[in-house]
Amino acid sequence: MKRQIELGLEAEALEICKGVVLGLYRVEQGKSGELVERAPDFPAEAAASAIETWATGGGGRKRSGRSRGRIGRRVLPQDFVDQQVPDWSSMIARVLSRRR
Repeated sequence: MKRQIELGLEAEALEICKGVVLGLYRVEQGKSGELVERAPDFPAEAAASAIETWATGGGGRKRSGRSRGRIGRRVLPQDFVDQQVPDWSSMIARVLSRRR
């Protein structure tokens, strides 16, 4: 996702982020498997990390002027949140409201 952002492929990076978040949400909602039994907070925490990476552009390398102006305005589409990951709506809003 970071690499896609660095290359200016923000739509592709968004799709990767949405896929990661949706996959982790399904793991958590399934409540089955050793992962959730041993680390019940892992799916939400990992999703928050992916969302923060999306929102900040990954932070690592210097961004071009074009992408620098977009920082702080990246969001997950509300229809995706409402339809696909509704139980994480408040967590997603908290992550996206953070400022670095």
